[in-house]
Amino acid sequence: MEKLEKKIGASGSKGIKDNFLRLTQERDNINSKIEEFDTLIEKIDETIATFEADAPTRKKMPREVLDIIEGNLSDNYIAVAELLRKQRLVVVGAKRKALADLLAWEKAKKYTAVDKKYKEEIRLQKKEELLETERTVIMQEKKDLGTKITLADKAAKQYEKIRKERTSQLGQLEAAKLAYYTERSKQAKLITEKSGGKLNIIVQAGDNKVTYLQMLKKLKVGSYADKKEIEEIAKLISPIILVDIALDKDVKKFASTAKLSEQMAENIIDGLLDSGNILETLSMQYRGFPEDRIEISYQKKDANYYPLSELSMGQKADALIMIALGDGAMPVIIDQPEDALDIPSIWGDICSRLRISKHARQFIFTTHNSSISVSSDSDQYIILEADSNKGWIAHSGSIDQKDVKDQIVGHLEGGYKSYDLKRKKYGL
Repeated sequence: MEKLEKKIGASGSKGIKDNFLRLTQERDNINSKIEEFDTLIEKIDETIATFEADAPTRKKMPREVLDIIEGNLSDNYIAVAELLRKQRLVVVGAKRKALADLLAWEKAKKYTAVDKKYKEEIRLQKKEELLETERTVIMQEKKDLGTKITLADKAAKQYEKIRKERTSQLGQLEAAKLAYYTERSKQAKLITEKSGGKLNIIVQAGDNKVTYLQMLKKLKVGSYADKKEIEEIAKLISPIILVDIALDKDVKKFASTAKLSEQMAENIIDGLLDSGNILETLSMQYRGFPEDRIEISYQKKDANYYPLSELSMGQKADALIMIALGDGAMPVIIDQPEDALDIPSIWGDICSRLRISKHARQFIFTTHNSSISVSSDSDQYIILEADSNKGWIAHSGSIDQKDVKDQIVGHLEGGYKSYDLKRKKYGL
């Protein structure tokens, strides 16, 4: 409008022009206020939808105190929603009255006549076509700008809402990770204790940052920082905090926390927020979340503990079997657990544990070892036979059954004659 006034200049009747512009501005102000009713109605509708969505479900025949309370709470949600609907009708009525007031104002101010007279005056001027074209363009630009501002305001509000929800969910993720770490630590301690000191299992919280480092390198942070600086960033700042700092474009905080120059910090933030990287950057908050690191050490005969990487195959198998048998309620199925184990380990680390744990969970083993089969006090034996095409169950039952006992002695001891010979050799 200011541009239009400059273009119009002194042409035409100044009184008509000033009156029209004044009334038009006043009319626009009134319309702007009337549009606020639409915003209020929209907010009421959103609030009603929220109340209805959050309302607890009322049970048809509540019996428990909690059910009754939830029913009353549901009634209150519904009552509030109903009050909002009634208030919405009041707001709609107020808008209608405002529109009626606008019409009354236009009539009282003779706006239509002023508008018509002004347009007629413009048409009488030599600059008629140019002024009308420019006026139309300017008014459209004003309208478009208003639309963009409205959309920008809505987008800003939606962004804040989404970010709050995201922050809440990330907080839940952190809490879940902590609870998971706590539970794993308890299990590690329990298995360590049940191993009789042969194992030492430690869970290091959030110590595995491999994925986090890989994502930082993939996002081309390495274009601005060297390997050592990237590792320092991962060490000093969690992925959740790093992305939040980037979204806030807080260069100073990033620089001071990660011990970087402000120029380097700004370059890294710009890279993280690049349109081609933004989705990967956002996903880093949960995909790059540092994982716990589990350290398992095994006690050798020299009484010292060694990591799995420094153990023989038999020692590794011994350690893993002790972990499998350490704790839990789910069934355990192992194919020939005696493989790679020495005889003392079979008795000390398998049989003795099975005798204690068999009442708490189910163990299913395939084995050719009599210690595991008999000394572990097995409750059920299944003897399998096979030909070149298929296998089948030949016998099953407890060792108290003669046919089952005969099969056990035959398969695991080589028969009664072999067993008696060994017993005599041992002098037992």
